[in-house]
Amino acid sequence: LLDQAASSAGAPLTQAEIAARLGTAREMIGRSLKLFEAQGLIRLDRGVITILDRAGLAEQHAE
Repeated sequence: LLDQAASSAGAPLTQAEIAARLGTAREMIGRSLKLFEAQGLIRLDRGVITILDRAGLAEQHAE
């Protein structure tokens, strides 16, 4: 998410496209996004992902 946010001005990506780029299942992306939202790292709204806590999201990536 951080790489995509840095490299584009809101280019649309579906969960399936994100999953394909990461080599995982769309369902896993959906679960991860919901978890990140529950942790206050992102906000999901009608297909738009807003990053609320870049440092926290980067920390999740490092784990």
